[in-house]
Amino acid sequence: MRFAPVLLLALGFVAEAQAPSALAPFTLYASFQQEPSPQVRETIREELDSLITPIGWHIEWGSVDSAGVSLRLAVAHFKGGCDADNVTTYGRYPWVLGETHVISGKISPFTDVYCDAIRAFLADALMPMNREKRQFVFGRAVGRVLAHELFHILANEKGHGRKGVAEPMFRQDELISDNFRFDSKQVKELRAHLASAVVTAYEGGQSRGASLFISSGCSGCHGLKGEGTRWAPALTEVRGSYQSGELSARLANRNTDMYRRAKEFNLVWPALDSDETRALIFYLRNPQQFAFDRSVE
Repeated sequence: MRFAPVLLLALGFVAEAQAPSALAPFTLYASFQQEPSPQVRETIREELDSLITPIGWHIEWGSVDSAGVSLRLAVAHFKGGCDADNVTTYGRYPWVLGETHVISGKISPFTDVYCDAIRAFLADALMPMNREKRQFVFGRAVGRVLAHELFHILANEKGHGRKGVAEPMFRQDELISDNFRFDSKQVKELRAHLASAVVTAYEGGQSRGASLFISSGCSGCHGLKGEGTRWAPALTEVRGSYQSGELSARLANRNTDMYRRAKEFNLVWPALDSDETRALIFYLRNPQQFAFDRSVE
């Protein structure tokens, strides 16, 4: 099945029986036909990280040549030249930025990303830029296309959103703009699928609290185990002191840095009732390491 002008990107989940890495719910193996510049490679990673990580999914990149053992392998082949040094328009172009296949109703774990098509699609906008800016804008656009495909895989969704990074067709101005993110509906879908893929040793209230920690968006910025990320501090110092009333008041306050940060990334602000708040507090006081459900498709 072909999707234009966007692509389907496959990725793999990595899990360990005892203590999986809190920052790597999945590993993405990449293979480049032509090695990109360090700037383009880093920009792709940074853009993908800024779009996906605050939602809760943390990415670990791997090389196809040095791929280790994982429960599910996923490989993205970047074909053509993934750089913006030689920008040329091609007239009439099919504008397929990448493609994958759906086999027996399931998305294949392999995908091709057509860097030449992405560059040609953006050629008119890239040509007036100096080299440094051109490489940055191009790499960021590739990162956004990858993020679109991660939505399909992570949410187990063949359809698209009505707008944002998960929309069915990209415009040139969206791929080069300074701010282009997932719509709130797709953020909810991505969080819900992450929550269903993660289990803990707890049952009942603890299990519910762990699920809420993910689905409400806490894990996106604070880390899957509250260990902290570059988006938000660790919760290790405040776990024991949290009270339901205090957390409810904090979530109701729209004048905090936490709220402003969430809005900056177009994240859905938690809306928890009193029972949910108590379950979340109970979990925060008694956190356990996450494990990944090996049965999740």
